Amino acid sequence: MTGGNAELFDGEKTGRGLRATRDLHTGEVVLAEPGYSAVVCDSLVYQVCHSCFRRQSKLHLCAQCRFAHYCDRTCQSACWEEHKQECAAIRSLGYAPNQNVRLAARLMWRRKKDQGLASDSQLVPADQLEDHLDRLPEEELKKVQRDVDHLLKYWSGAAKQHSEGYISHIFGLIKCNGLPLTDQRGQQNVGLGLFPSLSLVNHDCWPNCTVTFNHGK
Repeated sequence: MTGGNAELFDGEKTGRGLRATRDLHTGEVVLAEPGYSAVVCDSLVYQVCHSCFRRQSKLHLCAQCRFAHYCDRTCQSACWEEHKQECAAIRSLGYAPNQNVRLAARLMWRRKKDQGLASDSQLVPADQLEDHLDRLPEEELKKVQRDVDHLLKYWSGAAKQHSEGYISHIFGLIKCNGLPLTDQRGQQNVGLGLFPSLSLVNHDCWPNCTVTFNHGK
């Protein structure tokens, strides 16, 4: 399976990953992928647009949940499909949960909307990424369980549609594969997102590529 300049492969020692399909030049874009699901960091929910993730001095508040903030109606309209269920859940719960819970819920809502199918821009479905829960220490597993409990309160329908094991898997893959989103200057992390294809790039202690975030990609 290929995507642009990279292809999916399974290595005997490294496992599943991405590799270049041709020689790449310095400064060339290896892979560009739109975020599958993304949320603003807890500490910046009132300072960053929840659609384009740009820092703004004056943001417009969602009149229904009074949590989400946007640059203008254009950003709000662009994000409504993602925010619709989130908006209802926040109003029902009475407050917005932490960023991990918000991201996990958005991911599962989108998976339901997409009927579990990967889009053309994805090399693998988002929920088929590795979670590595078996490698987490006991204290981290307790944090995952707390997030699972919070999500079940936040989204009342989750327990009817998904097992706790599946929800734990979602939190595990976010912990392993979630990437920080930076502001327009690239200087501060303002959000957390999931990019399924990019998550397949294996770690290297001497990397020859870097990740940047621009206009949702």
